[in-house]
Amino acid sequence: MAKYVYISGPVTGLDYDTAKETFDRAAEQIRLKHDGNVVVVNPMDICGKGEDWGYCMRKCIVALCDCS
Repeated sequence: MAKYVYISGPVTGLDYDTAKETFDRAAEQIRLKHDGNVVVVNPMDICGKGEDWGYCMRKCIVALCDCS
């Protein structure tokens, strides 16, 4: 069974593209560290630019609960 790792960090108040780049970079570093043996759940892939904060938080909490 694959190990699912949720990455988290501040997004509110940041430029979307900057936050997306930061989270994507972190996801890649985690994959490399674990030789690709983990599934990285990136919240920036769950919600898109301009989506409501509360809606995104609910979706991200569900995703977090599904992680290892």
